[in-house]
Amino acid sequence: GTSPADPTANTPIAIADLVTVVRAVVDILAHAHARGVVHHRLGEAIVILTPNRASPVCVRGWGDLVAHDSQLAADPSSDVHALGALAFRALTRLPVVPGASAQSACPEAPAELTTLIDDMLTADPKRRPTAADVRERAEWLADTLESPRAARRDAVPSPDAARETAARRAPAAPARPMPRQKPAPR
Repeated sequence: GTSPADPTANTPIAIADLVTVVRAVVDILAHAHARGVVHHRLGEAIVILTPNRASPVCVRGWGDLVAHDSQLAADPSSDVHALGALAFRALTRLPVVPGASAQSACPEAPAELTTLIDDMLTADPKRRPTAADVRERAEWLADTLESPRAARRDAVPSPDAARETAARRAPAAPARPMPRQKPAPR
């Protein structure tokens, strides 16, 4: 498979496919984080699209994982930030630099998606959403996007399909309200 943020791709991944990828990866991360496990090396070479398998993605590199209570004390929010960077790169085809904003770089994308990506990229780890929060927001996005691929829970994005459907970027009318963002702890 290939990375959803494959730097050799000429076009960004379709919005519905990106949301499907984010939802699938964050499902894995939320499961791991709930058990005290942090990947801490998530990146473009680690998240691979698997178009011919039941899951739309494969997250590799678990041999280097870190438990919350280990001496390395990896922070689960680092996985959320890394997923945000992957989503930013897949959406915009731009590198993530300090202060990067998905809303500014891709104003034609749904505001709910770009806001989620920007929240995941927040510099302060305490202000980032948890993997469970990202999962809830990604599920909402997938449910509201106008795409047969996003509507099916077992959707598998493929690089070819992503390129063919990149022009279809508009969200459908929301079926339910967007989950509220939790206020950041002070």
